[in-house]
Amino acid sequence: MYLRIVRTTIAPGQSEAYWAWSRDILDLWDAHHIRRAGGPFVTTDAAGDEIAIWTTVHDTAEEMTTEFRSMYSTDRGKELIAQRPPLVKATAVSSYPTWDQRGDAAPPDTPVW
Repeated sequence: MYLRIVRTTIAPGQSEAYWAWSRDILDLWDAHHIRRAGGPFVTTDAAGDEIAIWTTVHDTAEEMTTEFRSMYSTDRGKELIAQRPPLVKATAVSSYPTWDQRGDAAPPDTPVW
């Protein structure tokens, strides 16, 4: 199992438009059976920028890639992705595999935003 976290800094003055757009993205995700792990969540960073945190879960690393690639290659997916650039200042993507604490493997790295 993989947890995918996307941390998006919303462009200044675009909060209302970003969150309106996000509702359409959530509808697209739901139509394509993307498994959300809650959220999207909202916070502010030290500079006062508004941050959206999106979380999803996937069975494999390959699934994580193919699900989004397939979804965003549809006409609706392309349309929504084309609307994104002016709404977003920055994006950071991280993914984490399930960590079996009973095994000998070290814990996953902490995300660096």
